[in-house]
Amino acid sequence: MLRLTKTAASENHEEIFLAHYSRLRAWALTLTNRDNERAEDLVHDAFVQFTFSRPDISTISNLNGYLFTLLRNLYLSKHEKALSRLPPPNAFPIGGIYDSGGSLGAFAGGLKPEGHL
Repeated sequence: MLRLTKTAASENHEEIFLAHYSRLRAWALTLTNRDNERAEDLVHDAFVQFTFSRPDISTISNLNGYLFTLLRNLYLSKHEKALSRLPPPNAFPIGGIYDSGGSLGAFAGGLKPEGHL
């Protein structure tokens, strides 16, 4: 468990976060299945939230746990939002977007896939 002194509690939030950056980025890579861009976005969002909300460092008994939980919760929130934007499973007919004649119907103005006349 990390014990914070008055000196550590008075440190700049940006410096505190940056001191944990490499471990937080590694955790973000794990959460995002090694997607560098998404991991970097996630760590950036955590940095912004931590530095703007400026939690009272002296009341946080486990700063590592706090930052890792912040990152995980941001990931879960983004993941839930992304899932909510997906069309429902029954949005397309079982056969897909093609009608029984092989054309794309209204999606492409009745054009047929290549090879169909």
